[in-house]
Amino acid sequence: MNRMSAAKIINLKKPGIYGDGDGLRLRITKTGKKSWIFRYRLFGKTKDMGLGSFPQISLANARKKRDQQKELVLQDLDPIFEKNKIKIDLIKKEAMTFKVAASSYIETFKDQWTNKKHSQQWVNTLKRYVYPHIGNYPVSKIKNIDVLKILKPIWSTKNETATRVRQRIEKVLNWSITLGYRDHPNPAALNGNLEYLLPKSSSIRSVQHHRSLPYENLPEFVSELKKTNLYSAKALLFLILTASRTSEVIAAEWDEFNFKLKIWNIPENRIKIRNKHSVTLNESALELLKELKNISDSKYVFPGTKADTHISNNSMLKLLKNNFPEIYKQSVTHGFRSSFRDWAEEQHNFSRRAVELCLSHQNKDKTEEAYLRSKLLQKRHLIMNEWDNYLKGKTN
Repeated sequence: MNRMSAAKIINLKKPGIYGDGDGLRLRITKTGKKSWIFRYRLFGKTKDMGLGSFPQISLANARKKRDQQKELVLQDLDPIFEKNKIKIDLIKKEAMTFKVAASSYIETFKDQWTNKKHSQQWVNTLKRYVYPHIGNYPVSKIKNIDVLKILKPIWSTKNETATRVRQRIEKVLNWSITLGYRDHPNPAALNGNLEYLLPKSSSIRSVQHHRSLPYENLPEFVSELKKTNLYSAKALLFLILTASRTSEVIAAEWDEFNFKLKIWNIPENRIKIRNKHSVTLNESALELLKELKNISDSKYVFPGTKADTHISNNSMLKLLKNNFPEIYKQSVTHGFRSSFRDWAEEQHNFSRRAVELCLSHQNKDKTEEAYLRSKLLQKRHLIMNEWDNYLKGKTN
């Protein structure tokens, strides 16, 4: 294996992993970030340990760090374990809260997560669902009833999210057990524990009305969808970009759009809640509309095959079934609204009311609705622009 040099590292641009020998590797991400990894094998398991970023950690220093960790491996000691032990020996067992433990866990493993947004997803889901309940609890005091209080409200309605939350709590608490901050058993474990307190995920999913594509898979699907030159494909793309309902999209008329204000005003007779609704339009939605406007000779944005008609209610679903069978197995047309909601909840701290308005959901509390007359257009524009950037594969 050719050893690296400082000059070679500086000139390396292509994303990938490059070896220097004896377990030292350089990882280059798509954004050009370079970081050092030490790969070692202990007790039959291969692990990666982050050694820091380049150029903050030079090649020479990375090799020194690698050699130090190799010495531990030769003594049958786990470098990651020893690194964590040094850090947290300063913290008393009672002071090790779940939030501190989770932050340490994320910091330890973020370098080996290949998806650069993975650590942010961890932070967002824990901040939204877990920290308000047990963030300040000592890990040694957390019980399965505490975990149940977190999961039960979302287990049936957002089972995929709830499953991720449970798995992340379990990993943080396993980390705490391994380092001696709490004793067995793990209160977030499913087998032999929560499986007796929560319904099986399979039974929940079987009664869900709408299959929903995980939002992580949407940018790739949207990229493929843009290559399909059919009105049904354009309609489905517009539906995803605006998080709208099928009935709202297929019957959209040109006079409903205000291009200057970037607003789509849907009349109340085509809205499920029977109140007129304004959809905020992001850059990609506007570009798509302008493209279609240039070739349109119909009052409908998505015209049908017969004069003065729009595409059918099933056209987008047919497109999925015929052109994207793998996506069809995972999601129906309406399911993309759930994908949007999951993204908004897990990836950002948007106002819940603003997200509900993006989805044109009616406030069930009539008294509260009477007081909250603002439609939060500015906030909704920001949300839909972020959604557009996400679908394009852009990250902050």
